[in-house]
Amino acid sequence: MRTENGPVRSEAAGGGPRRAYIPVTLEMKEGDTWTEIGTSTTGENGRVEGFDIETEVATYRLAFDLSNYADLGQTPFFPEIDIIFQVQDADREHHVPVLVSPFGYSTYLGN
Repeated sequence: MRTENGPVRSEAAGGGPRRAYIPVTLEMKEGDTWTEIGTSTTGENGRVEGFDIETEVATYRLAFDLSNYADLGQTPFFPEIDIIFQVQDADREHHVPVLVSPFGYSTYLGN
């Protein structure tokens, strides 16, 4: 979803239906406090297309709730994955994928 500024998008990739329906929260740091500014759930393709916010130059945190990620076949080793990143250009699109496996994860700034 496009906003006036570049959106923040994300996805959880783990193969098959495992990546769908993962709750994701977006927070922005204000001083020493985190403020929730958006929530979503990954779709069938594992993506959150946007949080319908106006992106600002700031520090953000994406929180992926994997506590009910039953398709991993077991209780997840990482029940929550928090990704903290800085937006320095509010007009740029920020795509933050998270690659998930039963005992690890990886992330990067995507295209």
